[in-house]
Amino acid sequence: RSAKTNPNLVGLTSRRSTRCRFSRNLLGGQRQFEERADEELKRKAGERTNRDGRGTMFCCKANSADDRATDPGPLPEPEEFEPNKPRMKQMVIIGDVTTSTARIWAKVPNVGAYVMCLSTAKFKGGGQSGDLAGMKGLEVAEYLSGQEGLVMEAKTFDDPHILNGTFEFEGLEADTTYYYILATELGTTAEGKAAGDRVVVGSSTVYYFKTAKEHYDEVTFAAYSCHDPYSTKADEAVDGAWPQFAKVRNDIDLVLGGGDQVYVDSNELGITDMWIFLKDYRFKIRERFIKDGILDGDAFKDYITRLIRQYYMIYWNFPSLRSVMGRVPTYMMWDDHEIMDGWGSLNAKERVKKLKEKKGVWDLKDENILKSIQLTFEAAATVYGEFQHSHNPGPQYDPTTNPSDFIWDYSFNRGDYHFFLLDMRGHHDCERDSDLLLGSEQHERLKAWLDSLEGAQHAFILSPVPVVHWSTVVEYSEYFVSTLKDDLMDAWQHPTNHDEREKLFQEVFSASHKYDVAITFVSGDVHCCSAYTLSDSNFPNARVAHVTASPISRVPVTKYATKAFAKSGHIHRKLDNGKGKDVKTTVYQTYCFGKAGICNFSVIKARGKELDVTFHWPGKEKGSTETAKAELKWHE
Repeated sequence: RSAKTNPNLVGLTSRRSTRCRFSRNLLGGQRQFEERADEELKRKAGERTNRDGRGTMFCCKANSADDRATDPGPLPEPEEFEPNKPRMKQMVIIGDVTTSTARIWAKVPNVGAYVMCLSTAKFKGGGQSGDLAGMKGLEVAEYLSGQEGLVMEAKTFDDPHILNGTFEFEGLEADTTYYYILATELGTTAEGKAAGDRVVVGSSTVYYFKTAKEHYDEVTFAAYSCHDPYSTKADEAVDGAWPQFAKVRNDIDLVLGGGDQVYVDSNELGITDMWIFLKDYRFKIRERFIKDGILDGDAFKDYITRLIRQYYMIYWNFPSLRSVMGRVPTYMMWDDHEIMDGWGSLNAKERVKKLKEKKGVWDLKDENILKSIQLTFEAAATVYGEFQHSHNPGPQYDPTTNPSDFIWDYSFNRGDYHFFLLDMRGHHDCERDSDLLLGSEQHERLKAWLDSLEGAQHAFILSPVPVVHWSTVVEYSEYFVSTLKDDLMDAWQHPTNHDEREKLFQEVFSASHKYDVAITFVSGDVHCCSAYTLSDSNFPNARVAHVTASPISRVPVTKYATKAFAKSGHIHRKLDNGKGKDVKTTVYQTYCFGKAGICNFSVIKARGKELDVTFHWPGKEKGSTETAKAELKWHE
């Protein structure tokens, strides 16, 4: 159903301007963003007023006559969310791949029995003139009998709200190309396919991936973050640098998704912000989920979980994105926008305020607001677990458990090239006394991984938020613009995180020096790109670099933001968790490259200690690519 046919859904397409990432607030891009959003708001409000006489639905005073007059209508089902935006119906992501195993994630169009099939040869009968699509009306195994190197895994999807899952393969051959198709078994009809067609993915287009090698002389991978195609234009999705990314997918060994793969808190230009949606429908939510002052947690969490799945299906409905993830092993880690802007950097009072910005907005007890926020976090973790973490290495997330108790960080390797992906959201807690960003137990796991690097060629640490990037002007701007608090407290550079950053530096430099291994940080988040090298006089043998690539499709910060990038020099810290005096550390950062105002991704090639970093972004001509190589140099 659409807003046109169902007036009760009109409110779902309204737009309001809200606070953007701190970089746009601080660096000049926010005014243009707000002007576009305000124009869109006026247009949408005018359309809605003409259509139903109600005007904007945002209410500032609970239970007022104005509230009743601007009632947005019945609470829509999650599947009715953003009714005019197309959803991804089917998709495959090549996840964790080793020399002998593969995790392959799939989204299927509807309930039924499906089979993921791998083969060391192209599937016979493919193409428009072949019979692969219909499989001659045979069972999958019968039709494919005799197919070279065939491996199959079957899965039944019986919940219409959970149409995704991970197929796990073992016993594969190392350094081998595997072609794949996703097909239905007899008795399952795939929605959207021609009558009789059984192959959901792979009948007319050849899909394949390659298993890992036993040994790597060099490794090449790409890194991206911040996918938000609805942040640039109100009525048009913009796929940013994904088309350029798709062009290099055959040249890389793997991909690191550094966070913000979706934006549930969109800031509302081209898609509804979930947290504003919750405020808009607060009375309907109260009527449906709160009885006798008690929140029905299970029902509320189920509703939000289904709602967040819609964001993923909308955000990932881009052919160039799917062509990358369906070809190259992709390793993902979440950041705040999969949950809430600044998640972990807001204390309990500030989290309540997030949904209670104006007096009486929610008309709920604070404990119910806090519970609803916690349940939304759990729902976000459930969907992140389904769509992203399920195809990462390590154990699967159990959605009946507290996400703060789960280990989201993980590691993997390509030969002697090692990777560790930090989780900066699941255990981020600004109300802790120490280790606010990672928590002490994650630091222990990182330390154990660093101590295992003897003999490694190169090691990479994904930190979703950069360890170095902005100058101290940005670090301390919270004291001038209080609304930046949560964004700035996300950062390693914030004074409250200086002790933890110093701990991280000591761990990393000590390992690099002791084991004679180069270590490179890979980051995103800040909607611009940069490259630095880091040196520490206490560890002369250490070799540490830092690469930030962001955004892949989110509206970037203004090109003038580079003026706020950190310059070369010693890093400073404030002692005693930011409360003490400012001191100069022994860590020296060298600025090597920086660019803003573009959507981008990085391609990183390591050969032993040597490192090549190339940034890619859309060129001036449609479909073209511009690149720049960072000239890395270390402080003597």
